[in-house]
Amino acid sequence: MTTAEPLHLKLRPNKLDDFKGEANQGIVVSLKQQLDKEWNKIPRAFLFVGKSGCGKTTIARIMAKELGCSERDFTELNSANTRGIDTIREISSNCKMAPFEGKIRAYLLDECHSQTKDAQQALLKLLEDTPEHVFIFLCTTDPNLLLETIKNRCSVYQVSPWDIGETYQYLKNIVSNEKGKCSSKTIKRIAEESNGSPRKALTVLDQVLMMEDDEQAKSLIINYSDDESKSIDICRLVISGKGSNKWDVMRGLIKNYTGEPESLRKGILGYLTNTLLNQSSQNDFANRTQNLIGLFALKNWQYDGKSAMTEILYEACTM
Repeated sequence: MTTAEPLHLKLRPNKLDDFKGEANQGIVVSLKQQLDKEWNKIPRAFLFVGKSGCGKTTIARIMAKELGCSERDFTELNSANTRGIDTIREISSNCKMAPFEGKIRAYLLDECHSQTKDAQQALLKLLEDTPEHVFIFLCTTDPNLLLETIKNRCSVYQVSPWDIGETYQYLKNIVSNEKGKCSSKTIKRIAEESNGSPRKALTVLDQVLMMEDDEQAKSLIINYSDDESKSIDICRLVISGKGSNKWDVMRGLIKNYTGEPESLRKGILGYLTNTLLNQSSQNDFANRTQNLIGLFALKNWQYDGKSAMTEILYEACTM
């Protein structure tokens, strides 16, 4: 039987030797070599690049742990939520202090490309003068939005997606270990639909693990895949102006959305942030986008789920 803990959390690797994906073994070897260097020769900044769900933040967390960072001295921030210069200033101020109990202080900035230009400039200054006991880990799905000078200050690693074959074999082993009931046909479909993302593959497998009916499993997998396109439709609808039937359209999208609400919120924040960054001057559209960012940054949807999602999306439709 499965545990209450989601598979993508339960099976998250905790050390470099457990980080899977054939295309990523070169990264594992390289990072081990970094750890073997003399302390003052280990880079203080790492940049992990790759598509969503392939393990960028996971391998960053592992590196922080391998370097001797305690949980108390580890700070992880999603830049879509904390994108301003004040965040970087606070990090710069805090990192001057010695670690509470570990060997180092570590800061992980996920989706770091969402940082404003001013914040990126402040981050660059921090990277140029990082205290010896501080390590900074940056993760991004879109490195093109980062200052070139920031990339030049980091050791850059490309985290690659898995191929269908290794995803299939990995999921098949999990089904066996978890005493699941889904068929090889269902497992193969998940591997194909996950687009190389182990997190997505595990999230979908979690929903069909005890299903013996292939057709039911197939329907759920297709609906989950459709959620990606629904997410884009929701983002576009959120940012559009008022319309008489806007909420009716949104209501239909929400009803058919079966993905994780918190993932959707983060996706919307990233979409809004990139839209605002592409505005060259202040105007009504930019002001509205800024207000929407504030709205979606207010409340985490991880615990309140679809009710919080519905409430905020309704408010966005009436702004």
